[in-house]
Amino acid sequence: MFSLVSPWKTDDNIYLLFYFVHLLRSIRNNRLTEKTGEITFDHNGEEHTAKWQQIRQLQKCEDGQLCTMSRLTYQAANPKPIERQRVELCLKVFCNETKEAMIEHPELRKENVDGTVLFLEKVITFFKIMNVKSLYEDQKQNDPLRAAISSPHDKQLQILTDFAHFADKLKGFQRKRIKKLTVDTATAIHHTCLGVVEMTRSLLHENQFVLLGKFTTDPLEKAFGKLRQGSGGTYFINVQQILEKVNMMNTKLAFRMDLDVSDLSTESGHVCEKCVVHWTHEMCEMVEELPNMEHSVKDDSVCEKVCRNSLSEIFMDISQYYGFKMDKHHCFALSNILFNNLRNITNLPSDKEPKQKRC
Repeated sequence: MFSLVSPWKTDDNIYLLFYFVHLLRSIRNNRLTEKTGEITFDHNGEEHTAKWQQIRQLQKCEDGQLCTMSRLTYQAANPKPIERQRVELCLKVFCNETKEAMIEHPELRKENVDGTVLFLEKVITFFKIMNVKSLYEDQKQNDPLRAAISSPHDKQLQILTDFAHFADKLKGFQRKRIKKLTVDTATAIHHTCLGVVEMTRSLLHENQFVLLGKFTTDPLEKAFGKLRQGSGGTYFINVQQILEKVNMMNTKLAFRMDLDVSDLSTESGHVCEKCVVHWTHEMCEMVEELPNMEHSVKDDSVCEKVCRNSLSEIFMDISQYYGFKMDKHHCFALSNILFNNLRNITNLPSDKEPKQKRC
């Protein structure tokens, strides 16, 4: 169950959040798919407009030059539908180099790029805070926004809260969105930012710091990649293939660590009372003598003394004993198949040549 106050949190304290990298791509895709290519938003009581056409204009100005101010490429400014899944193309747009190039490039000084720069700055700040994966990343990058969160009152949490409200105001209508984000994208950003803030403050009660970049789906995607490669490189795998691959990985790990394999569990997935049968000495002897007993029985006598109905009843008893889901017509079909195969075997021509009579 979910709370109306915190819909991102379940009753058993599990936080259900969206992957922030996917949110970054959704923001870029929303700007691409909007009819006018513009996003209108409010900042400090003033209305601003972020234009995607200015991103393309900057890329055209730097196209073919040896030294460029931004990291933009033609694919980053004009991605095809399949290229929109690539994160590196999205990061070439939402980066400090592109933001500074929009401000300092001489070809764009006549353009009003304040809205585009401000929108880029907000999205870049959001990604910086969410993508912290090491403790001293702020010192390496010389950026205080990349610092690990160590206090419930850190400014990064307040920035995420403000960005959540900013995205909520950009929410368009369900069917029509004019210079706004889609309802799903805006709701996902609002949901994730507030959920991350609440989760971080909860974790700081028992931990010294929190690295938000660790809350990703990368380990899960890596694990499924190994399972797919171990199953022949196929994308769609079933549960049986996953269990087999996991058992193989555990076995390899056991041999690598020189563990005693006798302590490992070898139980099968299905265990019931009928699976455990205590064999007597007479039963073992009967199984060993089955080949001789089979050759001693004539096929003609079997066909004469056993009918299809009685054989189908035997199959029905076997299916009920072992829990097979078989109907009467299934058992009758099996008896027909058995009799047909038996008659074909008995009517086969002999490979031996007939003996010639002596004259």
